[in-house]
Amino acid sequence: MIKPCFYKIGDLGITNIPKCGSQTVEGVSDGLLDSQYGDKINNLIAFIRDPFERLKSLYRFINEYPGKIIKHPIPTWDLFVEWVLTTDDYHVLPQSDFLIGGEIIYPLSKMDEVLLDLIGKIPERKHQTNRIVLDTNYRQCDLKQKYKSDIDLWQQITL
Repeated sequence: MIKPCFYKIGDLGITNIPKCGSQTVEGVSDGLLDSQYGDKINNLIAFIRDPFERLKSLYRFINEYPGKIIKHPIPTWDLFVEWVLTTDDYHVLPQSDFLIGGEIIYPLSKMDEVLLDLIGKIPERKHQTNRIVLDTNYRQCDLKQKYKSDIDLWQQITL
């Protein structure tokens, strides 16, 4: 079980979910609060992304920034999926595991719009990765099972 933490920006709290804009939000935040403060934040939001897009982003990040998450790059998508399905690294936990409940949830694609509205500025993007086309069919059923709660949540906020 993880202990969620939140970035604080004034009276706004943003749930910290790996590969969902957390480094970008960190750049404009007043700091990080641990889970004991979650119920003390009046305006709590979270950004999530399509679970498979999040995995693709993590795969690219691992290979473009070796040593930041794991020591060595993972050369193929298939090996990456094997790692995802066997590791307990918090970067691959379902996004829903980081939520405490009560957050207003937005798709990551709306981050600029939401933050401009709530804090009056758009944060500078951090660690954007290059877009590459990946064949993500390898063990897709297993990934869908692992990320079922995220897939359901994503569908709820985007349909």
